[in-house]
Parts: sequence; C-alpha cells; structure tokens
Amino acid sequence: MQPFENREIWEQKEILNGLFFDGLSYEQISKKYGILPVELKMLVDSKAVKPYDVKYSISEDVEDSLHKTTFFKWINFLLITAGICYVLVVVVQVVFNGVSQENIFTAIRFITSILAKILSLSFAMAFILLVFYYLFPILAKFLNYKVNTVYLHKEFLAASSEHKLKFLSSIFLALCILVGLVFSAKAQTNDKRACVVATAKKEIGTVEHGGNNRGKQIDYYRSVALNKTVKGYSDPWCGYFVAFVYRICGIVTKVNFSPRARDWFSNPKKIVWKRHMQYGLFDKPPQAGDVIGYLFRAGTISHIEILAEWFEDEDYYYAVGGNTSSSNTVYRDANNLDGVKYKKRQKEMAYIIANHID
Repeated sequence: MQPFENREIWEQKEILNGLFFDGLSYEQISKKYGILPVELKMLVDSKAVKPYDVKYSISEDVEDSLHKTTFFKWINFLLITAGICYVLVVVVQVVFNGVSQENIFTAIRFITSILAKILSLSFAMAFILLVFYYLFPILAKFLNYKVNTVYLHKEFLAASSEHKLKFLSSIFLALCILVGLVFSAKAQTNDKRACVVATAKKEIGTVEHGGNNRGKQIDYYRSVALNKTVKGYSDPWCGYFVAFVYRICGIVTKVNFSPRARDWFSNPKKIVWKRHMQYGLFDKPPQAGDVIGYLFRAGTISHIEILAEWFEDEDYYYAVGGNTSSSNTVYRDANNLDGVKYKKRQKEMAYIIANHID
C-alpha cells in the first residue's frame, strides 16, 4: 500500500474524482488504487484533502477548446496593452519636448521606428510560443514522468489550463521585452544617427534671403531649436541648424545653449576626437551624426557642422552644416551666399568632435 501523499498528481486526481464525483466507496478506491480505506477516510474527515475542481474531469475536446480560448484572449490582452503603452509613450514624449504639430509627428515617427524592430522580434517569439503551446501536452507528460519528485513541477502540472498558459505566456513576454530592449537599444541609436544625417541632408540647398543670416527657413530652424516662434533674427545660425536637426530626430542633449557653437563641447565626456590627439584617449571613434567644432582665427569654436561620414584610414570626411560658405573653408562669407552645404573636408580643418547621441 502506497500512502496518498506519495502518489503522483494525476493519480491523486483520479482517486479524489472517483471518491467525490463518481461516488466510489473507500473500499472500491482501496481495491482499485491500493490505498488503505482508513487512511483515505482520515484524510477526508480531517479535510486534509478536498475534491479537485470539476474542470479536471471534463473531456479532452473541451479542455483543448479552453486552451485555445485562453490563448487568444491572452494575445488580445497583449495587443491592447501594447496599444495603450504606445499612446502613453507618445504623449510623454510630446509633453517633455513641447506640444506642437512637429513634435507630435516626431514622437510618433521615433516611437514607431523602435516598435517596428520590437514587433519583428515579437513575431519570432510568438512563433516559438505557438510551437510550445501545441507541444505543451507532450512536454507536460514528459516533465511529470521525469521530475515528479519536484514540488514546483507538481504544482505547475496541477494548475488549470488557463493558469499554465498565462504563466508560460508571461515568461515569453518578459523574455521578449528583455531581448527587445537590449536589441532595440543599439537599433534606436542607429536610427537616431540615420535620422540626423538624413534630416540634415534634406535641408541642403537652403540659403540666406533678405540679408546676412536671414531667411524664412532659417527662422524656422531657430524656432524649432528654441521651441518657440521667432522671426527676423540675424545672429549666426550654424548652432541653430544642428539643434534643429537634433530636435527633429527626438534627441535630447544637455547643451547649455545649443545655438552657441562652443557649448556643444563643454562636457569633456562627450568628446570623441580632437586634433593631434590619438584615438586611444577616447572611448569611441567619430560616427555619423556627431557634431564637429571648428576654430576661427580668434581661437574660439565658432562654427559647427554635423558629421555625415568618417573614414578612419583617410585624411578627409564629409559633413553637413548650416551657415556654411560656398568656398572650401569654415569661415562664413560676408555676402548672402551662406546656407546648408554638404562638404568634403580635410581632417586637419576640424578641431574637435562630440558625441551627443549615445
């Protein structure tokens, strides 16, 4: 005779269902399963055991239907949750960056690019979950056979179909989110850099109109950079242009005053390159989207551009800058020909480069 508590879960279920739902006597149970009638009676009288829920005795067809219903309910729940999270993140971005049509579109575009990558990963994880879902009955029997002495596995196998599926789905969802965050961190950075270069290049061809440092589009750069509407300013605008591009791409920096060129290089932790200094002194080499600072004759950083392409083995690079002259110098023209230009420059022309994206 084997004590009740030492029996496997499935056998305990059969004994209790036979006793409570099938109306079998203690003697019939004893003869069928080899358990002392006195022991079973004492367990029942002392309420040490109780009948399993009737759902355990339902047919396999009903059980399978319950599995599928629960599965699709859970998928529906995840989709609704993802939608709510999406809206919430967009709202938070807009609130922090200022409520304007441009910022709303920027936030939506930025979040959508991240979600697109997480979504592709989620499809892969969902496929694994689907396969696991259909293999689960086989795996459950294997676990029950191999590791029935482990209490946790007994509890898991004794749980209802809904709880099993929710537990497994939660694990896969957590893994999906974790892996998605890890992979999207670099993807997010790459998206930002691509956005910076693409946005800057779209503005190539903009030139000053109505006087030095003036123009309708240039006022727009200033307005976006300062997050307020301005008109008629005539100060140098290379810093405004870089700040405009960064804001359009949803990049938040800690630059004290972004229109002022030298402020982009006030934090030594952001510096990734400096003229006549070795790469080994810095954590990372220059990358597309970084900000390049140029020294004017007065010895002050007075012009900045956006790095478009850097070649480690070459002595030149490509950059996009606003308030840039037509000639191949970093000194602005006195006439009204300054604008947004795409330049191939020698590395000796650059003085310093900062990374405000990573």
